[in-house]
Amino acid sequence: MRITMLKEGPALVFTVGDRRLLVAADLHLGLEDELAAKGVSIPGLSARISRRLVNLVDRVGPEELVILGDLKHGVGPPSKSTQLVIEELVSDLLKRGVALTLVKGNHDGGIENYLPTRVKIVGPRGFRVGEVGLFHGHSWPAEEVLAAELILAGHVHPAARVRDPNTGRRRVVRVWVISSPEEAESAGTRDAVGARLVLMPAYNQFVGFGLIGFQGSKRTLGPLSRLISDRGVAHVLALDGTYLGTLRDLRGGREKG
Repeated sequence: MRITMLKEGPALVFTVGDRRLLVAADLHLGLEDELAAKGVSIPGLSARISRRLVNLVDRVGPEELVILGDLKHGVGPPSKSTQLVIEELVSDLLKRGVALTLVKGNHDGGIENYLPTRVKIVGPRGFRVGEVGLFHGHSWPAEEVLAAELILAGHVHPAARVRDPNTGRRRVVRVWVISSPEEAESAGTRDAVGARLVLMPAYNQFVGFGLIGFQGSKRTLGPLSRLISDRGVAHVLALDGTYLGTLRDLRGGREKG
């Protein structure tokens, strides 16, 4: 099994047998409606995010796209304009012959009412493909997900505060978090703590973030904190692949740049 993190998006690709899957988390389509109510105007944001995702599908050529929760923003029904964006996204994917699976996130209540039956909808506890478990992250994963060799999750929108090497100023960047247990642990012997976990950045760059790498970050991670072992190592990478250090490094102010 090979897994590739893509700078475009951000997103992730993995292959099981002859099945190629593209995974993206936290699109939050309709975010501009909430921002507009607060006086911030980003017209057409959701349409641009959807088009970028379709273009990525065209480039990668997966058999299946998995959206790892929070397809829509807000906890109520989407606006008419957001419904149209969702319908167009699903239509574009299905016309390309790409299977679409949505793992329900905490913002996806009632999403069944806005998607065709050809879209596979999975509950928030997730599902498993080969040795990869996929769930959103706001609730505890299913047992089959927990038993997988690798778990993919979203929800937190992870970001880290790093020091710019040119200006010396601190800035916040979106990140990947890749957590590994102790080498002696395995799927067959470990308990809940110590899963091999990839915490995915939000696909929507304008949605809020969960700042990791400080003393309160365990609370920020919610249920996911139980999957990151203090005995193992959690690596943090910027979206362009720059290695920022471990969670311990960031907590101790030893970020790489």
